[in-house]
Amino acid sequence: MITQSGNQTPTKTTLRTALVIFAALCLTACIPAWSDNPATLREDLAGWMAHPALGDADVGVQVLSLPEGTVLYSLNGRNTFIPASTVKLVVTATALELLGADFAFHTLVWLQGPPDDTGLLAGDMTIGGTADPDAPGNLYTLLANKLKTAGIKRISGDIVGAAPVRASDKDNGLTGARALKMALRRAGIVVEGHAVAHPLPHDAFLIYRHKSTLLSSYVKTINKHSDNHRAQRLLTSLTTTFGDPDDHQHSFVDELWRQRGLYVDGLCVAEGSGLSADNRLTPTFVAGLLVQMTNQPDALRVLLNSLPIAGVDGTLHHRMRGTAAEGRVYAKTGTLHGVSCLSGYVLTDGEPTIAFSIMMNNYTCSVSKVRRIQDAAVIRIVQYVLTQQTDTSPEETSTSQQ
Repeated sequence: MITQSGNQTPTKTTLRTALVIFAALCLTACIPAWSDNPATLREDLAGWMAHPALGDADVGVQVLSLPEGTVLYSLNGRNTFIPASTVKLVVTATALELLGADFAFHTLVWLQGPPDDTGLLAGDMTIGGTADPDAPGNLYTLLANKLKTAGIKRISGDIVGAAPVRASDKDNGLTGARALKMALRRAGIVVEGHAVAHPLPHDAFLIYRHKSTLLSSYVKTINKHSDNHRAQRLLTSLTTTFGDPDDHQHSFVDELWRQRGLYVDGLCVAEGSGLSADNRLTPTFVAGLLVQMTNQPDALRVLLNSLPIAGVDGTLHHRMRGTAAEGRVYAKTGTLHGVSCLSGYVLTDGEPTIAFSIMMNNYTCSVSKVRRIQDAAVIRIVQYVLTQQTDTSPEETSTSQQ
């Protein structure tokens, strides 16, 4: 303790000065002055993962350097863990992989010919969509009113469903056909045929397109703010379009990433929000998924834009502030009782240089203590990355540019 003479206690000004000096030293320590290397990084991470507070907790970690995906540190990487909301990362990445970064959900209506002067539409009307997870409740009323405005008063054929309109449509379009038929009747349009489901006729032409949610916006809401309902609806939409609605294990997710060369043993996506304890992921899979996404610049841009940023926003708003990780770590959190996970990227100069996944299950200490351990490990990874950059000498830089 800093004192003046004898046993006098320090003044408030003295204490304040000491605290300012201590804070400055802490911030300076965020970028180590020693020469770092993978071996010391591994030793330090192993130390944090063996922290006494974790006790007999199940801990798994995978840290990969980019772009190659070289393993920097691994601990129980192929063990399965309950991921909590980390599963949202898998759902959104799967959507970007299958649909594309610029995808927008939409609903389409086709006719086989224009209505005549009396408003009679001879033939079928076909409706199709993209299993919209965010379709408005008045969608079919809106469609019916648009068609009435187009001059249609009577339809002699069927209302055909060619593809699921909403995420919850599990019958290849029949639900949408029935809903549109009812809405047309409420709008005063006579429908003489039935609601049926079959593929789009070759001679049909598009009369109306209802554009709905942008996938990029939907993904951002899910990850940045960990929106449970939207995450589940997005998984339902993907299952309706690419999988089997009766497959509660959503096997199409496993198959997709298996085809991309990822380790998927033990993977189980039981639902999309992360609330189910039946979900299972491995750190190896999650980190590999993050590496895979860097191969698609547009999809990576959307994914990064959706992730919470350490010390800045989302579910990481209050974590790692005032450290080397602030503004450099983009990651998804996952929390349930006895479950805490953190997976994402370390960015330098705006580009991902590290992909990591930390999963902790069955701990008995407080979740705040677990998060502090995770944060310390991630800060250490950032320190390592920054040191690698500063270790490049002017001579080496000059030589590499020749």
